[in-house]
Amino acid sequence: MQTIPKANLTIITGTSFFPTLISRPFSDGIHTVLIVAAIMAAIAAVASALRGRRYVHGGA
Repeated sequence: MQTIPKANLTIITGTSFFPTLISRPFSDGIHTVLIVAAIMAAIAAVASALRGRRYVHGGA
């Protein structure tokens, strides 16, 4: 079994390696999710607008 050199272990467990490593994929993921959510909201708004006038049940 190989061990990690102390210099590399210090870099990996430091306070800047992991945040730097994960920030770009996290940012890309959040950007994609927000774009998809905006598109879905726009589609829902159009579908709601095309639905027509409000329907009121009679005899209640």
